[in-house]
Amino acid sequence: DIGGTSTDVASIIKGKAGIQQEQKLGGLPVAVPAVDIVTIGAGGGSLVQIRSGLIQVGPESAGADPGPIAYDQGGSVLTITDIDLCFGLLSNQLAGGLMVLKPILAEDAAEKMASELQLTLNDFVSGVRKIFHENIASALKSVSLERGQDPRKFSLLAFGGAGPAHAVEIAELMQISKVIIPPYPGAWSAIGLIGADYSYSNSKGVVRNLDHFKLTELQSEYAKLAQVLQTEADQDRQPHFRILQKFILMRFKGQSYELTVDFEEDIQKIRQQFLDLHVERYGFAAKDEEIEVVSLRVNLLVPHENPKLPKLQDHSKIQPFESRNIIGEPRSIPVYRKLDFASDTKFEGPLLIDQLDTTIWVPRGWNLITNEYGFLILKKQAN
Repeated sequence: DIGGTSTDVASIIKGKAGIQQEQKLGGLPVAVPAVDIVTIGAGGGSLVQIRSGLIQVGPESAGADPGPIAYDQGGSVLTITDIDLCFGLLSNQLAGGLMVLKPILAEDAAEKMASELQLTLNDFVSGVRKIFHENIASALKSVSLERGQDPRKFSLLAFGGAGPAHAVEIAELMQISKVIIPPYPGAWSAIGLIGADYSYSNSKGVVRNLDHFKLTELQSEYAKLAQVLQTEADQDRQPHFRILQKFILMRFKGQSYELTVDFEEDIQKIRQQFLDLHVERYGFAAKDEEIEVVSLRVNLLVPHENPKLPKLQDHSKIQPFESRNIIGEPRSIPVYRKLDFASDTKFEGPLLIDQLDTTIWVPRGWNLITNEYGFLILKKQAN
């Protein structure tokens, strides 16, 4: 999710996002479960500056006010939005014409900084975008490689106002061959929040050897935790269709971190789950070491109906409405309106797609197909 001031990344495996049991708020550790999201200072408003002779992108941001130089609202430091404008991605008008940009202001500032570094304008603009992409790729590695996952096996879901303009180039860095752009990238976080399930959570700390537990004891503890949540949900007048999830947090004795596995009605299956997850996450598992149970956790989910997405309307032959010059491309690039797309629309890059809340860049070497709900599926062409 690449927005104006930051980029948020997370991994979703088998339909589930990773959960971390502890995070820091205001510099203080808080033991509350939360989605495993990594956030960095990288967005459309990220400042491009020269520090000690090197280009630095972010983490500072121009924000919405004064914003990028091209907004002509008093901004005096180049931003990624200015760079994308110089690169050729963006229209001179954004948000359906409500915001008019002034490319000459961005180009003059970029020329000045490029001259200071003894670079051509094209090399400077391309280089800044590469730095921006490398920063985001590093964050993606932290929720994939550093979690024991191979990013090449993932698809990249890109949203936020700036996500679709940079997604394919970031995917190239990660050796990801499939990119998915949702129908409303700029509002996708809000749509997800609207459709999110209600969730209640309860836990109990129990630092004991796994082998010292009896299954009946664990079942009894889970029942107590679940009853508290059921009572809370009743008081909130939640629907009676609810999903109960039971987790057990475990570690090898002496470790300062734990892993979360599903509770099973079999102690040996619980042990094997932990060992398998430890191998996946860290590359090894000391099978003969003592395993400690750190805590028991119960989640009560009240499913929430997902927002209904409208299907695309059928359209006659889709035609580009303008063309733009992109740095590195020998010919001008066709620009299409997303509103004109129908289901099963197919294109080969390079092309640009404009819509109210974003600009989508499909570089050379990538194919595009649209599904009936307006999702764009971008795939790297085979060599």
